[in-house]
Amino acid sequence: MKEVPIEEAIAAQRPEWIGLIVSRRSDGYVNMMPAGWVMRASVAPPMFATAIERGHFTNELIRQAGEFVIAFPSQGMGEAISFCGSRSGRDVDKVAGAGLRLSPAKQIKTPLLADANANLECRLACTTETGDHTIFVGEVVAAHLGDHAGPLVNFGALGYALARPVAGTLYLPSPA
Repeated sequence: MKEVPIEEAIAAQRPEWIGLIVSRRSDGYVNMMPAGWVMRASVAPPMFATAIERGHFTNELIRQAGEFVIAFPSQGMGEAISFCGSRSGRDVDKVAGAGLRLSPAKQIKTPLLADANANLECRLACTTETGDHTIFVGEVVAAHLGDHAGPLVNFGALGYALARPVAGTLYLPSPA
């Protein structure tokens, strides 16, 4: 093993899961931001976390609304992810610009991404400030599966691809 620059080692962890963080302003305006930093944070109660840079519009909206949706994109949504990740919701309506469709959530006001592989409705449980990001932990209050192939994973400069299990490598832990 050799020592390398930190960024080189971090880039080696790809592919990574990609989520679209859906947030909503009090007037109903909906914003969408791709995030690679999405993870499960608790089984009981079910919780997911995402890290969002402090200056980002999504950070502001989640703080205001106290809720968000994590949508796991489906096959064919690579262009929409790139569009949403290269613009600020302060300047452009990313939902309209990317041609995304929304549908009502069941437990929160923030809508679901209609064509996603899966959507998790999250109520903000807590935040933690870490360097230049805020970690938002949301309790999952409702979950939805679509009928579109997915989820996508992020390969960095190589784009996005459908996550697929590799034959013969499925790991199922034994019960504790």
